[in-house]
Amino acid sequence: MANDKTARSLPTSGLTNDELVDAYLRRASERVAPASTPARRDTRDFVYSGTMLPPPRGDEPVAAPRRNRAGTRRKVSPFSIVIGLLLTAVASVLYISNVIAIGQLMGEIGALENRQQRLSNEQELLRAQISRMSSLERIRQISETDLGMRNSETLPGWLTVDPERVAELEALVRKAQERP
Repeated sequence: MANDKTARSLPTSGLTNDELVDAYLRRASERVAPASTPARRDTRDFVYSGTMLPPPRGDEPVAAPRRNRAGTRRKVSPFSIVIGLLLTAVASVLYISNVIAIGQLMGEIGALENRQQRLSNEQELLRAQISRMSSLERIRQISETDLGMRNSETLPGWLTVDPERVAELEALVRKAQERP
C-alpha cells in the first residue's frame, strides 16, 4: 500500500517521461538509503530494482577482502590406501600380461613369415626345375638316347586326297547314321 501511496503522490501531469523516471528513481533511492546518508552516485547511471545498495565510488575506501582460514589437511584412511595399491597392482598385472601376449604374437608372426619365405623359395626352385625338364633340348636328347628316335632327313611330302574316295566315305557315314 505504501508503494501505491507513493506512486499516487507523484504528480504525473505535465511531466515528460525522463522527468517522471527521475522522480521515481529519487523516491526509490530514498527508500533504500535513508536521507541521512549521502547519495553515493547519481542513480540514473545504474539499473537495479532499488533493493540493493549501489557499488562504492572510486574515492571511497574499499574494505579489504577477508582471507580464508588456513585449510586443515584431511587424513587419508588406510582403506583408501589399500584400495589404491590394489588397483595399481591389478593395472600393472594387466599391463604386463598384455606385453607378454604381444611378445608371443610377434614371435608367431616372425615364425609364420619365415615359413612363408621358405615356401616361396621352394616354389621358385620347383618352377626352375619344371622349366629345365620341359626344355626342347632335353626332350630331344632323351628321345634319341633312350628311345632310339631320330629326326627325319627327308622333308615331309604332300598328301593327295582322291575326291571320289572322300565321296564314298561320306556316303558310308550317312548310311550308318540312318540305321539306328
